[in-house]
Amino acid sequence: MQEVSILLFKDFVKSFLFSLYYKLPNYPSYPKAYKYFDSYRNFIHKRFLKELGEKTFLRDNVRFTHNRNISIGDNGIVGPNTILNAVEKITIGHDFLGGPELIIYTAEHGLENGETPFSQQSNTSAPVTIGNNVYVGARVIILKGVTVGDNVVIGSGSVVTRNLESNAIYAGNPAKLIKKLSQ
Repeated sequence: MQEVSILLFKDFVKSFLFSLYYKLPNYPSYPKAYKYFDSYRNFIHKRFLKELGEKTFLRDNVRFTHNRNISIGDNGIVGPNTILNAVEKITIGHDFLGGPELIIYTAEHGLENGETPFSQQSNTSAPVTIGNNVYVGARVIILKGVTVGDNVVIGSGSVVTRNLESNAIYAGNPAKLIKKLSQ
């Protein structure tokens, strides 16, 4: 009985901390106060994610599922209103810069046949891995099973459906190579 009480208390504390977290403004009128809001967000995230590197910040209203499947390296920024759906692992390297409304999905509904309703078909899932020094523009969608190499830029509004090689700029739906970067 005591174990149940402890679990209920932990759930209550988690819910309470997140209710405060979601009420924090992103960029308040007082820049000095914002430092404390960011510190509080990081305090929460370090406790609930598998790994959150040094000097990495998740901006306001970042939503995630399966938080213990998410690892983010050092010196990163995850933009506001991001969704990290981590049914499988999401691994993000060091020096990541993510724009607002980034979406990363590691699972999707099954599409085996048209006779069975899609909602009743089994899900398929695969991990997503993002390398070091990656800059992802606003409203990018990265789908399951994708690996993004190091030193990559992904243009705003892109949909990443396949692996992206290192040292390049990609954009579009689906994301295609725009330009190779010099090493």
